[in-house]
Order: sequence, then structure tokens, then C-alpha cells
Amino acid sequence: ISPFSPNLPFSLYVANVMNALVAVPFYCASQLIIEASWCGRKGAVVGSLLSAGACLALSAGITDETWSMVIYYAANGALSLAFGVIYVWAAELFPTNIRTRSMSFQSVFARVGAILSPYVIDLGSSNLSLALLIFSVPCMMSGVIDLALPDTRGVVLPDSIVDVAVDESEFSDSTDS
Repeated sequence: ISPFSPNLPFSLYVANVMNALVAVPFYCASQLIIEASWCGRKGAVVGSLLSAGACLALSAGITDETWSMVIYYAANGALSLAFGVIYVWAAELFPTNIRTRSMSFQSVFARVGAILSPYVIDLGSSNLSLALLIFSVPCMMSGVIDLALPDTRGVVLPDSIVDVAVDESEFSDSTDS
């Protein structure tokens, strides 16, 4: 959401400095959080995406400019944390023999989002609330969908699709008894 800066109520330069000042601590914290036993990769990504989506939606509905910006930058920080973790977690979710291919597909879909975002940003110049809501929906949807994925912290990563199938059959056998 950093390119959204031209739609904020202050100078573009100030907005970009604020984006950086908010993002850096969250990037640094992400490296500590992904190794925490209470959170891990999944918890960091899911929590960040859901928090960011909720903050963006809340920011769209708040009429007080100051509080709206505080909540907007909270969303920006949460997304920075998610972005700092998502590449680690996304790479670990797939077996070694298809990991690079899966990362390339993920990169393609990220570029689709990057292609579409300027249109939403342009919409923000005329309807700020709608643009923030449009940005919030994919965050919340991704957070909910990611709940179905496993956490990879401390887990031996599979080398092939066969290893994934074996791991899943062992899991289903242990839950059936």
C-alpha cells in the first residue's frame, strides 16, 4: 500500500518517509517472530494479513483524519511484517524439486496485483474509502485462506511430492485412531 501515498493528506515526501519509518521496525521484528514458538511463520503471516485488512477497512470508515492515518500506518506495518515472512514461508511450503517453480508462479500473481494496484490508487484520489476497502479485502481473504496451510517452523522440509504424500498419509492415519 506504499504507492497509495499520493492520496494521503500530507506531502508525498513526508508520506514516503513515514512509510519507511513504519516498515523498518516491522521487517526487523518479523525475523524474531517467525522463530517464536507462540507464533511461527503461519501465525505471523495470518495475523499480519488479518490485522492489516481490518485496519484498512477501519481506516476507510473513520472520519477523523489523524486516527485514520494512525490506523492506516498500522496496516502498513502489519503488511511489512507479512511481506518479510511470506517469502520464507512460501518457499518452505513446497518440496525442494518444485520450490523454484512454485515461487515463480507466486511472483507472477504478485505482479498481477502490482499491475492492478495503480487503478485502485487512482480510484483513491476520488474515493479514498472505497480504495482502502478494496485493498483490505484481499488481505483478509488471504489471511483466512492461509489458516488452512501448515506452519513450517521446526519442520523437516519435504524433498519431493512423494514426501508430501507420505507426510499427509501419516497425518491422516494418526488422526483416524
